[in-house]
Amino acid sequence: LVTSVADMGIFEKITADQLSCQPSLQDFVILEGNLPESTIGEICEICKENKVRVLYEPVSVAKSKRAVSHLAGISYITPNEMELQAMYDSLFPEDSVLERKVTASVKDADQPADIKSCEEYSKKILQEMVQLGEFSNEKAVLVTLGADGVLCTYMRYGDNSITVKHFNANYVDPEAVKSVTGAGDTFAGAFTWARVIEQKSLESSVEFAISAAALTIQSEQAVSSSLPSLLQDATTDRP
Repeated sequence: LVTSVADMGIFEKITADQLSCQPSLQDFVILEGNLPESTIGEICEICKENKVRVLYEPVSVAKSKRAVSHLAGISYITPNEMELQAMYDSLFPEDSVLERKVTASVKDADQPADIKSCEEYSKKILQEMVQLGEFSNEKAVLVTLGADGVLCTYMRYGDNSITVKHFNANYVDPEAVKSVTGAGDTFAGAFTWARVIEQKSLESSVEFAISAAALTIQSEQAVSSSLPSLLQDATTDRP
């Protein structure tokens, strides 16, 4: 590669009709916030009608809000703390969100995650996902918190209550961190592989995704070249 041009505006022109795959024929669909809201909504509706699970990766604070009107067709959401707050604000504009201190789009990496608030926001978003959607499997909000791990808030079909579980992050020496670029995408992809392809439990899938993201931040590449070995090990450990 000698020269490349990145024009994110291209994504704004993508429609559901232009996609090479038919969402209704898939077992699982991953959507990201770079797509236009209309396209996200159309795909979510198709997937809902055909009982196809959807994972939504928000991408950014600004674009995270593109899915809030389409939660009925989404099974999993993987926001970071700031994206979660933005989605909550969009869903509940009348709520001041407890005089939230974080108003900037970038959060201080050294500031510990507000796990208590994340739990509150996640529960309310999950309730919207369950109430608005045809609840036939499981729905979960997986909040990635960097060094503070992952907060998993979920409800399975037949459950009478919401379950919240906090997963610790894998320890990574700060000097070994090369870049956090791609960590969120790696988490979403690894979670999907473990949950859908390997059919691991929700909890095991989250733990695997955390391990995959930990590898990525130690690599200068967007996705660590060590990831195939992790996948192989996980496949070998299959019962």
